[in-house]
Amino acid sequence: QAIRQAGQILSSLFYARDIAGRLGGDEFAVFLYGNISLDLVRAKASQICGELQLVLGTEQTLTLTASVGVYLAGKGQEFEGLYHSADLALYKAKKNGKHQFYLKNGDVNLEDPGAPFRPVNAIPLGELLENMGSGVALLELGEDPQVIYVSPTFCGLIGEDPKAVKLPLPLSHFIHPQDYPGVLEALRESAGTGRTLEHSHRVRVAEGARWAWWRVYAVQIDYDAPHPVLLITASDVSQFKERELRQEERIQGLLAALNQTSKQVWDVDLETGIFHAYTPEGKYKVLGPGEMKFPWDLMEQGWVHPNSVARFQLFAQELLEGSAQGFGNFAIRSADTGSYLWVAVSYHTLYDEAGRATRAVGVLEHLSRVHRQSSLTHCPQWRLPERLAGDLVCRLCANLDLDTIELLWEEGSDLSSQVQQLRCSQVLEAQRGNVFSKGEQRALEGYFQREWLLEQYRQGKRWFCAEYRRVDGAGGIRWVRQVMYLGEEESSRQVYLLAYLIWIDPGNKLELSVRGENLRDPVTRLYDRETIRRIGVSLLQRPGSGNRAVGALTVSGLGQLPGNQGEQARYEIAVALSLVLGGSCVLGQYGPHQTVAVFTDVTSQDDLRRQLEEGISCLRDMLLPEEIYQDLRFLWGISLSAAEGADYEVMLREALRACSSQRDAASDRVVFAQETEDWGWPQLLPGEEGQGPV
Repeated sequence: QAIRQAGQILSSLFYARDIAGRLGGDEFAVFLYGNISLDLVRAKASQICGELQLVLGTEQTLTLTASVGVYLAGKGQEFEGLYHSADLALYKAKKNGKHQFYLKNGDVNLEDPGAPFRPVNAIPLGELLENMGSGVALLELGEDPQVIYVSPTFCGLIGEDPKAVKLPLPLSHFIHPQDYPGVLEALRESAGTGRTLEHSHRVRVAEGARWAWWRVYAVQIDYDAPHPVLLITASDVSQFKERELRQEERIQGLLAALNQTSKQVWDVDLETGIFHAYTPEGKYKVLGPGEMKFPWDLMEQGWVHPNSVARFQLFAQELLEGSAQGFGNFAIRSADTGSYLWVAVSYHTLYDEAGRATRAVGVLEHLSRVHRQSSLTHCPQWRLPERLAGDLVCRLCANLDLDTIELLWEEGSDLSSQVQQLRCSQVLEAQRGNVFSKGEQRALEGYFQREWLLEQYRQGKRWFCAEYRRVDGAGGIRWVRQVMYLGEEESSRQVYLLAYLIWIDPGNKLELSVRGENLRDPVTRLYDRETIRRIGVSLLQRPGSGNRAVGALTVSGLGQLPGNQGEQARYEIAVALSLVLGGSCVLGQYGPHQTVAVFTDVTSQDDLRRQLEEGISCLRDMLLPEEIYQDLRFLWGISLSAAEGADYEVMLREALRACSSQRDAASDRVVFAQETEDWGWPQLLPGEEGQGPV
C-alpha cells in the first residue's frame, strides 16, 4: 500500500516528459532533463519530502517518510555514473536523519536547509482543536447527560469565551427545549452500537439571544468514566437550514395556490433522477408506466416536442448539475388533451444541511396565460411568432410618459403584479445591472434610461436592437438579443415601450464561433458580409444534431427608397427581423438589400418553411403602419443540408439562386433550393447587386 501511494504521489509531482520509475524495494528514481536550475532542483527535492508523508494503519499506525538524494549532472555522462552519484547523495541524506534531502552539484554538496521533519500525527491535539472549523465536545451520557469538555471552536460557535465556560454543564443547557427529547433519545440509541450518529437540531447561541441550527456527529469512545462518553463534532448549518425552510414554505405556498392559478408543480430527486408531476391537490400525477427518469423518459415518451428537445436537454443538464435555479420555454404535450402547448418552466434547487443539492422543485405555466393581452389596453400589441416563445427570456411593456410598468415577464415568471409600485426607470436600471460586461453596460446605458428613450422617440426613432451577454437568475452568463420598440397611444398620445429579451445562444455555439474582429454593417448593425461568412463557416462545421440551413432574404423594392428613408427602413427591417426569427439563427448583411441567416438546428424543411412564413407575416404586422413598407416584398431563398455535408459557401450560393428565381414574385415568398433545380436562361442573367448567381 505504501509503495502504491508513493508511486501515485511521485507521478503527480512531475511532468509527462520526466521519467519516474521504481528501482526495487522502497527505492524510486526520477530522471529530469532540460534547462534545470539549482533553485528548481532544491525546490523539487523539498517538495518530495513534504508530499511523501504517509500514515498507514488503523489501530497501530505507521508513519513513513522520504529521503531524497539528488545529483545535478553536466554533459556527456552515462546513466551508471548519474545513478551512482545520486545513490551516494541518498546515502548522505539518510545518514543526516529522516525526511531530509541531499543535493550534489558536481563537487558541491548542498544539504537540506529546511526545518526538522514533524510527522502529521505528532501535531499537538490542542493546536488542532483550536484551529479546526468544527466544534468538538465530550458528552458523558449518564442519567442526566453532561458536557464535560468543549473545544475553543465549540465555544466560538455558541458565542462564549472559552475561559468563562464552567464545566460540566447539563446537555439541556445547549439544546432547544423542543428538540431536546429527540436528541436525547437518538444519543441513547446510538450509544454502544459503534455507529456514528448524525443529527440536526437547534442550539442556544450567545446566552440564549438566538438559536442556531447545528449538524452534529456523535460516536462512543473509550474513556475512563462510569457512563458512556460520546465524542461530538458540530458545525453551524443555519444558513442551509434556513434556506431549506424557506424553500419548503415556498412549496407549501405553491401547493396552496394551485387551485387559484394555472401553474402546475413538479420536482426532480437529484440523487435518483426521478421526476414527479403533481395535481392541484398536491398528489402525484401519473404520466406513464413506472417511475419517470428525468429527462430521458420525458423526451422518449413524447412529452417534449421534437423542436424543443435540444434546448430541453441543456435545461435538464444544468438542473441535474445542481444549478440554484433555472428556466426555459418548451412545447410540452398536455396530459389532458394530448396536444402540444407552449409552457414556461422554472425551478429552484433545495439543499441539505451540508449544502448538497437534493431536489429541484419547479412550476409550469402555459405561456398563453402568462402573456395575457387583456390588461394591455393602451399599449400596441403584435402577434408574435410561435417559435419565439422558446427563446423569450424577458418581456416588458411600460408607459414612459407616466414612468409605470404594465407588464413584466422574466425567466418564466409573470412579475407584473409585483412591480406595480415600482417606476419604469427603476426596473430599467435593474435590468441594466444584469448586463455581464461593464463595458457593455456603459455602451448600452441609454437603452436602460427612460429620458434617453423619450428623447430618441422625439427624434423620430422607433426601433432599437443590441446583443450582449447577460447574467440570469441562476448566475449563468448567456447571450441575448434585446429588441425595443417605441410607440404612441392614439388617444392619450403617451409614449409606450415594448422590450423583448431573446436567448440567442443556448448551446454556446456562438460564443465559440465569434472570434477575432467582428465588424457590423453601419446601417443595419447586423454582422457584415465577411464576419457572417466566418461565423457561418465555424457554426456549420461544429458537430451536433439536426439539419443545417443558410437563407438569403431579399427585400424587393428597398433600393427604390430615397436616401435617409431607405437607410431607416433597412435598419427597422433588420431589427424587426431579429425579433421575429428569435434566437434560432445568426443574421448578417450580405448586400444593401439582402440579409443572410444561418440556422444550426433545423428539424425539417416544412418546419423551417412555416417558421419563415410566420415570420414574414409578423414582420408585416409590425411594419405596415408605415406606408413605405406596403409595396416591399420579402423573398426568402433557403438551402437545407444534413449536418455532415453542410458547407457555408455552397449553401449560400444555392440560397442566392433560389432567392433570385423569385425576384419577379408579386407576393412574399419562401422557396428552397431543392425546389428550383431547373434554371432557365433568364434566371441565369445577372440581376441587381447581390441577386444574381455567384
